[in-house]
Amino acid sequence: MIAVAELNNLQYQVDTLIDAHDALRSWQSVVNRALICGPDRVPEVDQCRKHGQYAIGKLDQWLAENSQTLPQHRLGLQKLNQLNQQVTDMACKILHQRLGDGKVDCDDYTAFEQSYQQLDQAIWQLQSELHFLLFSRDSLTGLPTRRELVSILPTAIQTAREAGLVVYLAIMDIDHFKPINDKHGHHIGDQALRLVSDRLRGALRSEDALFRYGGEEFVLLLTNIADEQAALKIVERARLALCEHPLEFGDTRIELSASFGLARLEQLQALNTVLTAADTALYRAKAQGRNRVVVASAEDYQQAEKGLTGEP
Repeated sequence: MIAVAELNNLQYQVDTLIDAHDALRSWQSVVNRALICGPDRVPEVDQCRKHGQYAIGKLDQWLAENSQTLPQHRLGLQKLNQLNQQVTDMACKILHQRLGDGKVDCDDYTAFEQSYQQLDQAIWQLQSELHFLLFSRDSLTGLPTRRELVSILPTAIQTAREAGLVVYLAIMDIDHFKPINDKHGHHIGDQALRLVSDRLRGALRSEDALFRYGGEEFVLLLTNIADEQAALKIVERARLALCEHPLEFGDTRIELSASFGLARLEQLQALNTVLTAADTALYRAKAQGRNRVVVASAEDYQQAEKGLTGEP
């Protein structure tokens, strides 16, 4: 889970990376201008060197600040750092050639252009991945949203299948949440949602995932599960984490509980089928008195599939 403070830091990372990228692109224009103008334009070459130190320095600083906070295997920071160094080295080489006998080796210039294009593309890719992280997170709780749930499901199902295990999904809805907002105000309601997300995350295993589904609804993704009883044990732990101890905000104490609908994810099932089956089980949990876990039945899956295909 990404905390709200980390989410704000992610926005800062995106903004500063864009700033460094703009400086780099401007520097590339200065390099080309210095090469075209020739050695008689020494002020242009000096400006190029200074601008290059500034632009490359900004990117170096960004990499140094964020290398520990972003997953390198996913965002390719190591590759970005290598390309950044290549571009710097090649720029210095062709500028020295231009300042020497006035001729720039075509192969060296081509290498510079290719390195720069690769660096430019790598930065665009990094910005895209950061934006995905930023906009697939709930701004209140810092939890991932349905968008990220959809993106990670295929890998989670395949990994579990290879291990001879399965994946379960639970939809959770906080019981009687509207009266909390009505009585205590939305400020307390927002704080309650943050605490609920913290307690749920604490009840899950490290390989599980928690998502904000909307309003007072959350989705629990349970991976590498042996059987239904193992899934029920985890969801029951999450239920108890919410109802056994009241939420406290100064002098305000709020008794809280939640209802859960649990469904199993199969390899070829549509996500909407499983979500609909889990949602049906959730409504049964509420009808049976709330503050409980209900498992989706075979009929729930069948009705969900008929609903998606439009069958009567």
